[in-house]
Amino acid sequence: MKIFKSKKEIERQLERNRITAFRRAETAVDSIRSRISKLKKERDESWAAAREYSKIGQPGPARRSLDSFRAAELLIAQLEMRRWTFEKNTTLLEMAKIDNDLTQSLGAINSAVQINPETVSEVLAETDSKLSETSSTKNIWERAYNKHMEGLDETNEIIPTVEQLEAQLSAEIAIDLGARVPNPAETNNPQKNSEDLRQRARTILEDK
Repeated sequence: MKIFKSKKEIERQLERNRITAFRRAETAVDSIRSRISKLKKERDESWAAAREYSKIGQPGPARRSLDSFRAAELLIAQLEMRRWTFEKNTTLLEMAKIDNDLTQSLGAINSAVQINPETVSEVLAETDSKLSETSSTKNIWERAYNKHMEGLDETNEIIPTVEQLEAQLSAEIAIDLGARVPNPAETNNPQKNSEDLRQRARTILEDK
């Protein structure tokens, strides 16, 4: 029974592990994208429901639909942030693999080519400089983490409030019903506004 693996066997195993890891990363990204697609569909359905409820003068169900719409938007924003960060870091790791391959190739060429000691010293100094840059990986991860945490705090500022969504919904319905912009006196009369909205809805249904 073979106890120790040869250098070539170790390299092959590492390559298999790398391929498996990147395949898992692709599967994870596909899963996030699928979830985002489902949430967008639910979001659009909630908005459509809010419009219909508002048209027939049912503010309670309309607001609940807007709450569902906003909740879906928040989840989509957070998932998109995670997907983007994950894909960016995966790409950087792929580039690190390319850098490693190039470094090995360069090392092989340097070993095969006869050059003077001064050139060797310069190449090694440059290589040391490049390798020292890789030691900053921890700091890069910390900066990325802090940056994305700040982005998460700003999510609520990006997503409209329910009140803003209600205003947008009312504007769209007013266009659908061909309503004029109400004056302040009408705005302060909820009963009259509700009656007008129901009357416009009945008119549309009768016309159809």
